[in-house]
Amino acid sequence: MAKKQKLRNFIVALFFSLIIISTLTHQLDYQKTFHNTLFLWVKYIIPSLVPLYIVGNILAAYPFLSFFIYPLFKNIFNFESEKSCSLFLLSFIIGQPTITLLIKQALTEQAISNNEANRLMRFTSHLSPLFIIAIASSGPFPERTGYLLVASQIFASCLLAVFSRGSKIKLTSRPLETDISFSYLIEECPLLLLKILMIMIIVSLLRFPFFVFFTRINDYLVGKYLLDLFEITTGLASLIKYPLTLTLLTALVSFTISLSGLCIIFQTIYAMKKTSLKLASYVYFRIIHGLISGAVCLVFIFLF
Repeated sequence: MAKKQKLRNFIVALFFSLIIISTLTHQLDYQKTFHNTLFLWVKYIIPSLVPLYIVGNILAAYPFLSFFIYPLFKNIFNFESEKSCSLFLLSFIIGQPTITLLIKQALTEQAISNNEANRLMRFTSHLSPLFIIAIASSGPFPERTGYLLVASQIFASCLLAVFSRGSKIKLTSRPLETDISFSYLIEECPLLLLKILMIMIIVSLLRFPFFVFFTRINDYLVGKYLLDLFEITTGLASLIKYPLTLTLLTALVSFTISLSGLCIIFQTIYAMKKTSLKLASYVYFRIIHGLISGAVCLVFIFLF
């Protein structure tokens, strides 16, 4: 056990030494990386997150949409209650890891069952549709590819909802209205934006030694793709420049959007701590979701 701890400490110390050495010996390259990260945050995160953050919080406080949609689709999507329907709808706007926190809260308050909570985790992990459209518009894609990517995500989630077995017992719990103030949105939104920026900068810093000391990794798309999976914004900005056909590139982008990036996955895993939510099932269905959304893009492009 002591040897494993020493080995772990040695690896961590070595890696952080490489970070320090790489940033000191390649200051101009790191400054460029930092500036590019800041540019991506300003270009994609702020415009796509702020409006949907406000709308999502309002819908979470006043869940009137589920009141109309639940009676129509409760049997098709196997919703256990109006609360689970509300969480499903919110997931397309709020995204991860916030939606996991809401599912966790609903489970704690017994507004949904344990089975329904785990079922929702299979198909409620999404990125902002505004973010997806903005990323696609910056790539070499035909016009309206962003809408195809968004549609593929929605279709994959709906398909998983339809074929995921829900409880035969329908609960009567409804989403409770909660107080929300404009001052709360003003205070919380900048903090969220800064948190995302810090995550992007930290990930860029952690990736930097790989590009400095292992330069050949850029020669292999698989290795480059694995590094791009660390953070979704910087990863997609790199991914749309891959030397692939537009058809394959569109499918790969859709698959990657479904995965959400390792940073979001780790944040979601942290949010799932001390709950009965199943980690393996969540990760497994992220991959399934990606395969479905990627296949949808391929079929659509081939047909139209």
